[in-house]
Amino acid sequence: MVIMEIPTNLSPIIRKIADAELASDNMIKNIVIENNGIIGIDMSKPIRVHRIRKIWENYEEHLAGYRTDFPMLGWGYTDRKTKHYIQYIEKTEDQSAHQLISANLHPLLDMELRLGNKIRYIARWLWTGHPNCVVMKYPLHFQEAKNIMDHSKVKYSLWEPCLKDGGSQEYYCLKTYHSICSALGDN
Repeated sequence: MVIMEIPTNLSPIIRKIADAELASDNMIKNIVIENNGIIGIDMSKPIRVHRIRKIWENYEEHLAGYRTDFPMLGWGYTDRKTKHYIQYIEKTEDQSAHQLISANLHPLLDMELRLGNKIRYIARWLWTGHPNCVVMKYPLHFQEAKNIMDHSKVKYSLWEPCLKDGGSQEYYCLKTYHSICSALGDN
């Protein structure tokens, strides 16, 4: 077991998150000290929101939560003032989107990529009804998808635009509820 000493000048907020994670079953995978003095903590397992909820609530104005872009899966938190961060990053391969979603969605994902759409990120929302979701950068090509979609296995849904999020659209598998989604309109 490698023991890494957390720098004493680490942001106190990031330190609280690290301590909460270390008190559970998580471990530090790496500590990065960049040339500009920014300190980063890479964790070996995902940071669980329920473990740090009180820290988030107490320091919400000082913290920025972020999700990394494909081909990296992960989530992290940055102290807005010091730019110090704590994160979990899982490196993936370009084909991993196919490994994470139902085979019923593969023809649709292939079509989207062939038509120039790009994967923005892959979300693993295990607490929702759609556990694995490939989030596309540009709007889905629904008119083209109608011709190749197996309607007995895959459905299309549209969430109408609203002031808060502008609406979204998705293809989802009726068996696994995995999905491919995007915002409506240009991103």
